[in-house]
Amino acid sequence: MIRRVMADSVDARIAVSDALRRAIEANDLPGFQVVHNAIEVDEAPVDPRAVEAFRGKFGLGGDPTLRSRGASRSRRGISRP
Repeated sequence: MIRRVMADSVDARIAVSDALRRAIEANDLPGFQVVHNAIEVDEAPVDPRAVEAFRGKFGLGGDPTLRSRGASRSRRGISRP
């Protein structure tokens, strides 16, 4: 199922560390690029019009939204409902 979703819906395959990339590739999911979790928000300004268009496209309204891929764990500050 993961392979089908990735083939149909994924634009880029990104892992947050070399260790994670190796683990993913060991499970026959090649082609991941490493992008470390160190993005300076101030260095990547976002066009408010693009945000509005994205929210409209996905029906998000004005509610705060977090998109995360990976394990949802309390140590990451993410609680499950």
